[in-house]
Amino acid sequence: MTPLLDLIVDEVPSPSGSDDAGLQLQVFNLSHDSFIGKIGIARIFNGTISMGENVLLVKADGEKVKGRVSKLIGFKGLERTEIAQAEAGDIVAIAGFNDIDVGDSVCDVKNPVALDPMHVEEPTLTVIFSVNDSPLAGQEGKHVTSNKLRDR
Repeated sequence: MTPLLDLIVDEVPSPSGSDDAGLQLQVFNLSHDSFIGKIGIARIFNGTISMGENVLLVKADGEKVKGRVSKLIGFKGLERTEIAQAEAGDIVAIAGFNDIDVGDSVCDVKNPVALDPMHVEEPTLTVIFSVNDSPLAGQEGKHVTSNKLRDR
């Protein structure tokens, strides 16, 4: 395993982004905690974020909401640990916004530069009711003919 891990460290590029630039963070998943509330799991593209920092949430529709990071959680393997600060390239979970959603950006209050919102398509379900015309039609079940479809 050691050669494989060494190869990953050598060949996989470090995250692009700068810690000195203004904060740009995009939410790509949601979680919930009964004590904290809604939690946004996000990647930091630029800048740094700290616990208790005032930030600006830019919704996908352009609405801007000021807020404070009430909880900042980092990931180490599958473990979640509370952290004080995170930087560009880190994946973190943030709490402090009731209306945070997938695709929203969290930006610096002084210089808000939102990322392009992600579009998540609505799930689709299609159901087709038709006459059972399979080779085993009529072998089992009650509603197998066209005049019984409406009852179904």
